[in-house]
Amino acid sequence: MKKSLFFRANCKTPRPSKIALLRPFASSFLNQPTWGWSNREDRGSKAVTRKWPQNHRFFWRGEFCNWLFILMFFVAATLGASPKALILIIASDNVPIYEAFQESWRSYMHSDPEHFEAYFLKGDPSLAETVEVRGDVVWVKTKDQFPSDGPGIINKTTAALEYFFPRIQAEFDYVIRTNLSSFYVFPRLLAYLETLPKEKCYSGGFTTPGVMMASGSGMILSPDVVEILLDSKRSLYNNRHGADDQIIYRILAPRGIRLKLHDRLDLFCLEDWIGVKGNIPPKIFQFRIKSPDEKRVPDDAIVHRELFELFYQTKN
Repeated sequence: MKKSLFFRANCKTPRPSKIALLRPFASSFLNQPTWGWSNREDRGSKAVTRKWPQNHRFFWRGEFCNWLFILMFFVAATLGASPKALILIIASDNVPIYEAFQESWRSYMHSDPEHFEAYFLKGDPSLAETVEVRGDVVWVKTKDQFPSDGPGIINKTTAALEYFFPRIQAEFDYVIRTNLSSFYVFPRLLAYLETLPKEKCYSGGFTTPGVMMASGSGMILSPDVVEILLDSKRSLYNNRHGADDQIIYRILAPRGIRLKLHDRLDLFCLEDWIGVKGNIPPKIFQFRIKSPDEKRVPDDAIVHRELFELFYQTKN
């Protein structure tokens, strides 16, 4: 199903020339002479012709101007609107560092509700319903699992997309499926979203060099791409043939959906962060923090905290 024209409008601010194109048309229409406008009424055997008042053209001119300016204002406001994204964060409470990651995310994930709406995705096989939303957590009736252990991540992703799909069509320009270990700089992310197409958008960082597949740590999807995935949900649910990003790629690639690559800064240890934190390229909006397991506590928590202090407690 396609969204209306207003929701699918390009998000870039309109140039004045676009509105100006209407002026010649409006001027021509309003200044046309009114040749013999009349109103005929039949009264029994007599036909009465009444001429409109001499100033009727000014009445219609005023009415047309009112509606024209309302239309121009609405179109300009719609075209100038910034994009809005739904952020779905794969999460669980199974690993000690994940508690610190959730605390990090919550420090900024609700900071810009005009442009971003974010939820954690967690599994609970004992749920009565397939999906339950409690605050900023979407609970899905499945297990929390790593891809090597089972289909928990792809199940959570599919169930959440299906649950939110009516709102995705009506309210959101993009869906960002990411994970706990990622950190986003929202102002920079918003600037990047403004450059993306509103259809056939599949954007992310590499998971394997040379393979045009978005990493599961962060993929950006337009609503029509979400619809393609949901049309193939039987191929998603309980799919054990690969990680979630591989499964999604295998559905999108044959349908001509190509990856638009974006940069991501991967930090594999605290020393990586110390070496780059004074010289981060301005186009970087996503960081992936994943130290070796024995160093994730407290090293990764330190990196998350310092990223927050750098980008959200000081001027970007």
